[in-house]
Amino acid sequence: MIQYVYDIGAAVILIAFIGRGFKRGVLRTVLSLICMIIAFTAAAACSSYPVTSKIYDDYFSAVINEHIDSAVKDVRDEASKRIKGEAEQSADRFIDENLGGSEELKQLVRDYLGTDDDVLRSQISEAFAFFQLDVNTLLTNQYFRDKIDSIASEYSGSVAEEINSRLPLGITVSENSVEEIFKDKDAHEAFIYELLGIKDKDSPTTGAADYLEKKIVRPTAIRMIGTIVWVIVFSVVSILLRIVVNIILIVRKIEPVKACDSLLGGVLGAAVGVMVIVASVILIVILVRLTGGMTYMNEDIFSETLFFGRLYDMAKGFGFLK
Repeated sequence: MIQYVYDIGAAVILIAFIGRGFKRGVLRTVLSLICMIIAFTAAAACSSYPVTSKIYDDYFSAVINEHIDSAVKDVRDEASKRIKGEAEQSADRFIDENLGGSEELKQLVRDYLGTDDDVLRSQISEAFAFFQLDVNTLLTNQYFRDKIDSIASEYSGSVAEEINSRLPLGITVSENSVEEIFKDKDAHEAFIYELLGIKDKDSPTTGAADYLEKKIVRPTAIRMIGTIVWVIVFSVVSILLRIVVNIILIVRKIEPVKACDSLLGGVLGAAVGVMVIVASVILIVILVRLTGGMTYMNEDIFSETLFFGRLYDMAKGFGFLK
């Protein structure tokens, strides 16, 4: 009896699609398909990159940059305190080992390191300019690069946490993405400018906050805005088109029109049902060829069916299945 399950299954699929087509009518079916295509097209157009990037730039960029600046400043202040502490310890050791442990020199170093960060960055930048040094001097120093990577690894979690606590729209960045992006050459330049105020005259960098915004936050925000816009546009357009379709379908209240529409709907449903059955048969052909046949799915059973076996034999003859 198992062989007849395939015939019954194919018949049920065909009858179900005919009944559904008859009930919906050809007009509703076709109009619904057209509406879906229009809604998809409108949503895709409104959520495209040029549109969503403009939305981001016009309405979110300034606020998000402000939040990132605040987050980076908090982490930078924390890192700056640590760097100053390490610099002070290194200076004390150098003075002890080479300059007789002069307390006056140690105090001078402490006073200098205690200078306001912005003033200190300006002084360091001026000193580099005076000695005709540039940022490449630091970028080509392996010890300095390793130090920046170490700082990036240590503070990437804090940066991600601070940013995530401030950003709107539920936008989030991961610690791994922050750490990874902080370790390329452009990030090193941004770090050096952030901490020391030094950058190449042709460099576009304005610091770590701007770098994070361009490399991580902006792409993430634009993708999220695109998703939100797509859902909103698709939903609104679908609702509006459904209203239009319901107005058009008033003509189905005319009995001759309704009868014709239902009949054609049944024919369309039958066509769709046949396509679904053929697709199912092709899938079964593929499964049998991949598995060599199974207990309740093999060519011996199909040969005993009333018409499913004929469909199976026809499907085996399709060029792309040979």
